Order: sequence, then structure tokens, then C-alpha cells
Amino acid sequence: MDERKRSIQELGVKKRETLDAIATLQGELGGSLLKRNLGEVHAPSSGTLSEREDVPEAVRNAKNAEEYLKLLKDIADTEALILKIEEDTARLKAVEEDVAVKEKISKDCSKELSSYFTSLGEILFNDPGLSVFISAYEKQAGDIIDKIRSLENQIEEIEIKSEGNVFSRLSRGAKGLALKSFLSKNQENLQRIYRTAGEKFALSSTHEPTSNPDVEDLFEQIQEKRRAFQDISAELADLRGERRKIGDSIGAEGHPVKRIGALEKHIALDRNQIHNVFVAFGSVVSDTVEGGNFAAVLSGEDAEILAKITEKRDTVHKLNARIESLKASLAIDDEKAEIEKLNRSIGEQRLRIHNAEKAIEEFNEQIAQSEKKIEELSLLL
Repeated sequence: MDERKRSIQELGVKKRETLDAIATLQGELGGSLLKRNLGEVHAPSSGTLSEREDVPEAVRNAKNAEEYLKLLKDIADTEALILKIEEDTARLKAVEEDVAVKEKISKDCSKELSSYFTSLGEILFNDPGLSVFISAYEKQAGDIIDKIRSLENQIEEIEIKSEGNVFSRLSRGAKGLALKSFLSKNQENLQRIYRTAGEKFALSSTHEPTSNPDVEDLFEQIQEKRRAFQDISAELADLRGERRKIGDSIGAEGHPVKRIGALEKHIALDRNQIHNVFVAFGSVVSDTVEGGNFAAVLSGEDAEILAKITEKRDTVHKLNARIESLKASLAIDDEKAEIEKLNRSIGEQRLRIHNAEKAIEEFNEQIAQSEKKIEELSLLL
């Protein structure tokens, strides 16, 4: 490779590096001015930028300043949205935990109420003074009690009998299991009747105090437990409503984690755009014509950066000159090579012309000889 071409490549690399350095310095300069005069975070204020007297006029009228404030606001709004999603997600988790706890309490409370109703019903059946109230359940309960006693007697008879062969014992064992299953079902049915009777008595809107202290004590416990159950049910309804509302809000735009990731990427793009705004503004401030408008707002550090930008621009100018000089030198050599090539072509064409003229002369001599022979032969006709 021609050494000049190698030099052009090397100079081109230096030029790009210098231009990158200029862009970096312009970003520092533009960023310093915008941050110093407009802040680094979105700060809501009344009026537009053009109305803000606290901002120097040169900065206030700059297009890049408005872009910078819009990007800061967009970042602030996006960060607020991320915070809202995180708060809603945390609240949803807390609500779900509360729902789980209160559902357990509600379930336990319901079981205790059911147990109280059953105990109350059993007491009612054993209190002659309340026979009128339980009359609606007495026959059904009496039939079940008779079945239970009958089953218990049959089971007792089977268990007493231990003699007999293996098959007899197996048969009695199977029968005993079946009887115990029937017994268990009838005991459950009896408990259900007790529970129904106790619940109706406890929930009666016309309850009159009785002379049975056990009944009154259980009645008060049931009322207290019912109030607790109603309170926990109301709390559960509120929590479930809140959970549904938060869940609908969070899920409306997609999964929270993915949504936050997308918003964070949006912020990253905004911050990259802010860097571009800094560079663009720094380019305006460092411009030899427009830059004079910002002289009053420059600090000592800004002036140093401007000096570095000017120095590097001179370097770029020198590099361009050197590159153009080498390109011109290469172009001259290319033109010379082309001239030499054309001269060779001209020489080749002239040689071809000389050879062609010589051939023409020979052809003319042959023609003349042929015509002479024709004349001689014509005399013989």
C-alpha cells in the first residue's frame, strides 16, 4: 500500500477521535449550562420557560433548553409511574396476606359458631321448658336417636361374640364396620338437627330470656361470635374489593415486572436523548457566531472547555488540510498515470496507422499490377 494512503487512514482515525473528543467537551459544556440554570430534575413551576425570569435570557430562548425540560418531566413522570406500580404491587401483596389471615380467622369463627349452635341445640332438647320450641325437630331427632341406640346395641352384640370359625368372625367384622358407618352417619344427622335447632333459636328475632343459665350463656357467646364473624366478613369484603381494584389496575397494562422493565428502558432512552441535547447545546454555545450570545453566562470552567474545543477544532482543521494535501498528491499521481496511459495508447494507435498506411500502399501496387495485366490480356482479344 502507498504510504500516503496509510497516512490518510491514520489521519482519518485521529480526526474521528478528535471529533469524538469535541462532542464530549460540547456535552460537558452544554450539560453544565443547562444543569446550572435549569436544574437536574423536573421542578414544576408556573408559566412557560419563556416567562421564567430566573433563567438567563440566552438560555431561556434556546431550543435545547425546552427539549431538556421536556425530557426531565418525562423522566419524572415515568419514575412516578414506576413508584406507583411498585407501591401497588407491595400493597397487593400485603392485602393478599391480610386476606389469607382473615379467611383463616373467618373459617375458624364459622366452625366455632357451628359448634356453639350444636351445643345450644343439644341443651334445648334436654330442657323440658323449651319443648315447645323443639317440637318441630323432636320426632326427627327421636327417630335418629332410636336408630343410634339400635345400632349401638347391634355393634355391642357383635363385639361380645368372639366364638366361631374364621369366616364367621370375618362376617361379623364386616357387619360391624357397616353398622359403625351407619352409626356415624346417624350421629352426624343428629348433630345436624341439634345445630339447626340451635341456630334457629339463636338467630330468632323474638328471643325471650329463658330460666336456663346454660342456654343464656351460650346465647350470649353466639351473639358475640356472630358480631366478630360479621366484622371479619366486612373486613374481608373490603380487602377483596381492594385486591380486585389493585389487581385490575396493575394488570391493565401487562405484568408489573415487564411493565417496569419497559419503563426503565424508556428512562434510559430519555437520558441518552438528554446527552444528545447537551452535545447539541454545547455545539451552539461553542459556535464562533452564535456562541457570543452566551458569553455572560459562562463560568471559568466553561471558558476552559471552550478553549479546549477551539484547540481541538484547530487540530481537526490541520488534519483536514493534511488529508486533503495527501489526497491531492495521490490525485496528481493518478492523473499523471492516466496521462502516461493515454500517451501509450496514442503511440499504439499511431503505430497501427503507420502499419495501415503501409498495407494500403502495398494493396495499391497490387491493384496497379492487376490493371496492367488486364490491359495486356485485352490486346489478345
